[in-house]
Amino acid sequence: PDMIGKFVDIKITDVYTNSLRGEVVRTEDQMGLRIAQSPQEVMNRTRKEDELGVGRYHG
Repeated sequence: PDMIGKFVDIKITDVYTNSLRGEVVRTEDQMGLRIAQSPQEVMNRTRKEDELGVGRYHG
């Protein structure tokens, strides 16, 4: 499959001096990546700091 420029999970099966060989575990589509989100959803997940400067991610 065409995987250039995409995220994939790989199980490495062979290690050579200058290369790795592996099996595709799951593709970007199977991981559910690049799903469109509204700006409000992104803002809800952003880092917020309290009065002591402790950061938390909300969302």
